Amino acid sequence: MDLFNIYKKLPYFVQFIIFNIKAYFIFKRRFKKSTVKKIYKSIIIEKKFNNSEIKENNKVKLKKFFLEANSTKFWNEKFKYHHVDILSDDPIFELSKLPILTKHEVKKEYKNIVNNKYIKSSTIFNTSGTTGSGLSLPVTKYSETYTWLNWWYYRKKHGIKFNEKCAVFAGLSFLDINKRKPPYWMLEVSSNQFRISTPHLNINTVKIISEKIKNEKIKWIHGNPSLIAVYAYLCKIKKIDMSNIKIISIGAESLLINQKKLLQSVFLNSKIIQHYGQVEGVGFIYQNRLGELIVDENYTFIELLEHQPTQYKIIGTNYHNFAFPLFRYDSGDLVKSIKKIEKRPIKIDEIDGRIESTILLKNGTKISRLDFIFKDSNNVIEAQIIQRRNLKIDFKIVKSENFTEKDENQLINQIEKKLGKNIEYELIYVDKINKTKNGKLRFVISELENKNNLQ
Repeated sequence: MDLFNIYKKLPYFVQFIIFNIKAYFIFKRRFKKSTVKKIYKSIIIEKKFNNSEIKENNKVKLKKFFLEANSTKFWNEKFKYHHVDILSDDPIFELSKLPILTKHEVKKEYKNIVNNKYIKSSTIFNTSGTTGSGLSLPVTKYSETYTWLNWWYYRKKHGIKFNEKCAVFAGLSFLDINKRKPPYWMLEVSSNQFRISTPHLNINTVKIISEKIKNEKIKWIHGNPSLIAVYAYLCKIKKIDMSNIKIISIGAESLLINQKKLLQSVFLNSKIIQHYGQVEGVGFIYQNRLGELIVDENYTFIELLEHQPTQYKIIGTNYHNFAFPLFRYDSGDLVKSIKKIEKRPIKIDEIDGRIESTILLKNGTKISRLDFIFKDSNNVIEAQIIQRRNLKIDFKIVKSENFTEKDENQLINQIEKKLGKNIEYELIYVDKINKTKNGKLRFVISELENKNNLQ
């Protein structure tokens, strides 16, 4: 039996204890006292670098990264084939000799990319990205801590205190979707987060959830823009005053213009900030206090390659994660910039990746962050979700040659965990999924009329 199926049948107070035990160990791993001060000090130093110092810093990190990656079968062969001199004093030039690395190639060569020297001290993370194609990869403790402290550096710049009380709207499932009575949230004690169970967020529960946020005197909301937008929409319908919220920070998806307008119309006293990152750790984009989107060139060696006029692919080298080295990895995401990107710091106009829609359940609940369904589906190459006019949901799936009945059962389990069992859906296996004109896959397509969609 699935452990979650056992967990969701337990009394709430038992779930609370189990949830927080797990959360505590995650928090302790991310913010280990013996390493936090040293890493954060190095981050502060890096943020003061000028353009030439950033370039030299990248060279030092790349050179060390080449040496570490050379002990893996995949990169050792790649370096030899493309005549990469890993001892060169100009590692940036040597990096340019390598071809772009795709997620498909990474999944195929996974075992040969893993650096066994660091695997035992790493944590396995899952990602899905824009295509819904799952990827599991090990991340070293140093890389994980560095990433989180980097994010906190920018949060603090916007006035958010470390471990400030926060309401989180994200895709994590921690309550039975069939739960009919509150609480529809879970306090994560170690990080001071009130995690809202978004599958329970609907017209009938929004007032209860909002009252909880107010009673806890929460001033900061964090999460996926599509989920926070649903919450804002329901608050607007029920005329719930949310002027107590002072800041909204978003990640995981692009913030759409209509979503931003909606948030501004509901959270009247709130500043909205966003950042971009991914589990692979190949790139980071943050919003500064002026509202500009800036590419963080200290975090990784990042390249923005022109895809179309004013549109660029995010290509990155994750030189902090020695356990799973990625050179010139195509994140699958795009950014837009009207101005030339050669100037430093690199400013972009829009993050054009991981844009998602919502689907509508029969009870009126809107569900997003559907990529969670495919997080563990390593044998799914691509996926697309289509909601038909009769509310039926089609899951188009391009499966790899290793896809088995076990994968299908796991996928069905994830669908029903996320959406419940009282939905009509079908798994449709296809050879390929058509892309948009700009080469991106639309992960969610809804055929419902505009009146059924979030405006």
